[in-house]
Amino acid sequence: MFKKQKIYKDMNCEIFSNMKNGNWLLDYTVSRIREYANQEPTIGLNALADFMGDYIEAVKCLPGHLRPKYGTKVIETIYYRIVKEIMCVRMRDDFMRE
Repeated sequence: MFKKQKIYKDMNCEIFSNMKNGNWLLDYTVSRIREYANQEPTIGLNALADFMGDYIEAVKCLPGHLRPKYGTKVIETIYYRIVKEIMCVRMRDDFMRE
């Protein structure tokens, strides 16, 4: 997600500027997860939304110039853990079918 901007150290791109200048993008990210959790309560997104919300609240307390670094770290870490979990479940399901 943020790989290109991080590789080129483009800290002036829009997404990082938004994180530096305010909390709306971080709040929006958590609110989207909460919205999906309300739409599909059976898939367990409430726990993810609470977990993510706690970490985002900590990031919001940081000075503006640090928010992009740690905000993206939180979002990327959660993203990669979700992908890993999905892939493990899919692989297990495929293996069990055979």
